Amino acid sequence: MDPILVTGAGGLVGRALVPLLRNSGLDIVSSGLSSPDVDEPGHDLSVDAASLLNKVRPGVIVHLAGGTGGGRAELHRKNVVATTNLMHAAALLSPSPYVVLLGSSAEYGEGNGSPLTEHSPLQPVSEYGRSKVAQTTSAREIADRCGIRLTVVRPFNLVSGDLPTSTALGRLKKLMLSATTHHPTISCGRLDIVRDYISVDILAETIHFLIDHRPEIPVVNVCSGIGLFLGDVVWAMAGELDLSPDLLEDSELASLPAAKRVVGDPSLLNTLIGRSSDYEARDIARIVLGP
Repeated sequence: MDPILVTGAGGLVGRALVPLLRNSGLDIVSSGLSSPDVDEPGHDLSVDAASLLNKVRPGVIVHLAGGTGGGRAELHRKNVVATTNLMHAAALLSPSPYVVLLGSSAEYGEGNGSPLTEHSPLQPVSEYGRSKVAQTTSAREIADRCGIRLTVVRPFNLVSGDLPTSTALGRLKKLMLSATTHHPTISCGRLDIVRDYISVDILAETIHFLIDHRPEIPVVNVCSGIGLFLGDVVWAMAGELDLSPDLLEDSELASLPAAKRVVGDPSLLNTLIGRSSDYEARDIARIVLGP
């Protein structure tokens, strides 16, 4: 079997996925800019993807590399340009590899209040969401034109014990763990937003399934279908740590563009991996805080 190339192996998803695939006996070549524990040095795919693909000659590409922060130009370079280069390089391989592309629920935006399915319109409200729509649109156009099998996985709000502080829950975890009193004052953004939280391990399991079966599925949502208020998760985290914080809304954080409610429909996911997730706020808090 040709090797499986995982880009962005040093990121949150890659750190969960690569060990899972290797433990299954798969031939994995990992590439990433942010981790020393990779087989290939980091490649800036927005500059060059062909040299990496020509060297590895993968049968499967799992494209996790990209950007979540920065301005419009930076997001476009890391998400859209890099993915476009990768897909063009993949089209030159024979046979063409199967590609799994990491999308995002941010592509859907607000929705109409109903659970978001794989067929829901893409109406992003953030620059990140718009860059991900452009990314997946470009990848789909190239895949259709060049006969590449492509599946976009759209995770909703990922949680793990390894969340970066660039995420709301990762930041709040750090602040709570560093608290020196039972009643700390903690700044936060809006707590009234509703999100669909899903373990990064479920995403890794889903990608593993896709690699094994390579189904003709253009998009799959990775979600629980359960909407939880961010505030409920934050208070559950405080309860787990025996804290009673004063949560003060930071105007800068609260002003960041964000949909009020983003909840997915996990029907396709549950069919694929054969199990569903039934999370409560306390479950999410315990995942974020770790063992």
